[in-house]
Amino acid sequence: MTTAVIALPERRAAFEAAKCIYGCATLSFHGVPGFDVYNASIPFDWQGNRYIFGRVERRAEWARSWVRLFAESGKDAWTQVPDSMVYQMEDPYVAWVGEELVLGGTHVRYTAGRVDTYYGYFYRGTDLHARNHAAFTCRCAWSQCLPHSTKNRRKLTFRLINRTVVLFCVFYLDQSGEAG
Repeated sequence: MTTAVIALPERRAAFEAAKCIYGCATLSFHGVPGFDVYNASIPFDWQGNRYIFGRVERRAEWARSWVRLFAESGKDAWTQVPDSMVYQMEDPYVAWVGEELVLGGTHVRYTAGRVDTYYGYFYRGTDLHARNHAAFTCRCAWSQCLPHSTKNRRKLTFRLINRTVVLFCVFYLDQSGEAG
């Protein structure tokens, strides 16, 4: 069975034609004075409550972020969950895999005060309030896994193996025979 390759402009046009916006709102975040909260995950339900992970950062400090857990506290209002885990990453996203929540985000690594590279951090667990929620961490340097040119192609793939989310970084060779 072969799969047709669809060019990005056609894929985007198909997405735009079929997308469905279910709602939009301006959210307010409480419990983190002096910080902005943005690039939040999708809201999700756990044990009868609604939560969201948000990127927390001081306005004057770019790429020095943390991800914090917020609980729904009113219409379009979210309050930081006290004593919840602080994740050293930004731009969180979540997915349920079986009975476990998988949290992912981007970690920015600095060397000598400058951005050196980016990592994808992934956490999984069944207890949002456990202080050891980071029992599983998988890292892959974005600088090694994302394409830098059209001749070098790389691919990130997620697989569920024995109830564990595994991140594969697949490298392809370009026409010159150099590893991509």
